[in-house]
Amino acid sequence: MIRDTHQTFSPERRKALRHGILFLCGASFAGALVAMLREVRTRQEPETVHLPPDLAEGLSIEGPVIVFREASGQLLAFSSRCTHLGCRLDRIQGGEAVCPCHGSRFHPDGSVAQGPASRPLLPVKLEPDGSSGGWIARVQS
Repeated sequence: MIRDTHQTFSPERRKALRHGILFLCGASFAGALVAMLREVRTRQEPETVHLPPDLAEGLSIEGPVIVFREASGQLLAFSSRCTHLGCRLDRIQGGEAVCPCHGSRFHPDGSVAQGPASRPLLPVKLEPDGSSGGWIARVQS
């Protein structure tokens, strides 16, 4: 005689297992969502960058800011995040800001000189810094 060793679960037990699995999935999703929202909130607070009054003429990188000082002394400032995938521009080469990730290049006015980036750099407003004689830039990281 062959015995049937297969056990069947009662509908109540299946329901309890289903609820337990759904609870664990929901709790994991909620935890990930909370972590993501915290990250987004911290990114929305701009980083303050103090620029010295004696910036050299031409392009320079000051942390998260790229600054172009014209011969007249006028300043243009841009975020140093590449508009292609968000890498930080890290060098000036041939009068252009260069992205280390995929080689995008940007003119001193922030426009694209060479792709793969297709959008210009994001402008950054500058405020005079009365205490140092330089400027203050507030940049979204």
